[in-house]
Amino acid sequence: MGGRKGGALDPASGGCVLDNGEELGFERLILATGARAAGCPPGADLPGVFALRHFEDLEKISDWYAAGQS
Repeated sequence: MGGRKGGALDPASGGCVLDNGEELGFERLILATGARAAGCPPGADLPGVFALRHFEDLEKISDWYAAGQS
């Protein structure tokens, strides 16, 4: 599915229409734009705040939610 662009996003219904007309549903959505954070803003050290740069970061986020911390 790689290489597709989102054409429309409806957070209320949990739907996204891709540029080829395919429709996807979601419960939660992460927008990964490919940019790097310029620095750590205030609050970046709070529990439940994560940077998502590497696969290991995704594992930390998954572990956090699996532990019922959400």
